[in-house]
Amino acid sequence: MGNSLPKWCKVLLELKENTTSNKRLPYLDLNELAFERLKQCRTNNAGTIEFDTIRSKLCPNFSINKKRYMHLLNYLEMLGKIEFVKQKGVRIL
Repeated sequence: MGNSLPKWCKVLLELKENTTSNKRLPYLDLNELAFERLKQCRTNNAGTIEFDTIRSKLCPNFSINKKRYMHLLNYLEMLGKIEFVKQKGVRIL
């Protein structure tokens, strides 16, 4: 690995520098990260991501249970990023 730092370390150092120099910090949102992961999920022919696929992608990655992941999906729907497909899954808008 040598002397080069991993990318996540460099990001943390940049954030620390921004904090100490009174620059505006970039807005880091885990909900946005979850939405990005949701966009990576496999869709069916109708463009729907099934609930089982969503659960297997989001729950282990974010260590959340079924109740929390449904809250996350409701939040994303409220933002207008997804729509629920009755008894199937969600569709990204």
